[in-house]
Amino acid sequence: MGGKTRAFALFFVLGFASQAQAQAQLPPQPAVSIYYQNLTGARINPLGLVNYFRASARFRLFESNSDILKLNYVGIGVVAATSPAWGRAGFLVEVQPLSILQLYAQYEMFGYYGTFNLFASFPTASADYSDSEIQSRANDPGTENYTTLGSMLTLGATLQMKVGPLAVRNIFRAIRSDFDLRNGDRVFYDQIYDMLMPDSGWIVLNDVDVLGLFDISSRTLAAGIRWSYAQAFYNDDHRLPTEEDSPNNRIHRVGPLLALTLRTDARARFNKPTLILLAQWHIRHRWRTGEDVSQALPYVGIAFRFEGDFLAPSREAQAAEEAAAEEAAAEEVAGE
Repeated sequence: MGGKTRAFALFFVLGFASQAQAQAQLPPQPAVSIYYQNLTGARINPLGLVNYFRASARFRLFESNSDILKLNYVGIGVVAATSPAWGRAGFLVEVQPLSILQLYAQYEMFGYYGTFNLFASFPTASADYSDSEIQSRANDPGTENYTTLGSMLTLGATLQMKVGPLAVRNIFRAIRSDFDLRNGDRVFYDQIYDMLMPDSGWIVLNDVDVLGLFDISSRTLAAGIRWSYAQAFYNDDHRLPTEEDSPNNRIHRVGPLLALTLRTDARARFNKPTLILLAQWHIRHRWRTGEDVSQALPYVGIAFRFEGDFLAPSREAQAAEEAAAEEAAAEEVAGE
């Protein structure tokens, strides 16, 4: 059995194990919710600063008391992100048939401001897109960064499950980008994914998290490891006429992931404020394993994330409802 087959087998084994657990651990899915999520993050190797936002109206598909079926919905919404070098906005559709599986598609319009040595495009997939080369091109007429517009289609799937204190998550994305490139260029460097992107072509990315969950007072600490993989798919349109093949720009990174969730409510307008720290070392990368950047220098990211439901009752209303329920229960007992 190959490595990928073993990984998928593990996911399904854990899924069936979580289904077999008798206790109900998940809150019920509301009939209608307006869910949102916001993340602000910064990183090095490569440098980056970004804010992501997404919001969607979610409609429950069916009611179930089973943990593996309970959180189900179909949704439609908007996405937006910005950084000092670019901005993007679009819409998404999503469906979650099982508590452990989410599928989505999103389409975004993308604009580069021409700042911070980005947008950087190249005539071939074999080009040098190292940090040093991109920085040096800023002063070379004809190769300097420039403003441009484009679009990005993302198809994604997230599979996750929890057995006792162990949580496993697989995040898969397939991305197609179409940009207005400079004449003669066929690929461009995407700082978000640290990848030389094929214009009008596809890349795939996959993250696998294996985490232990620990309760600390009213907080939850997730600690474990993340493996990240990225692969671009080039064809003749992304090479010079004299080239027969393209270099392998595949990426592998691995390292520890820590996430501290400060508060968790069953349903709230502001929920799960979480601090995240990720440090990964490049196992494979054309320019970050000694060719341009030392392999000893990790990819390091820090972020703050939160989410919520705009339709959730306020904390004051929830407290009043709980107090009324307790009072009614006390009156019932007194009446007996």
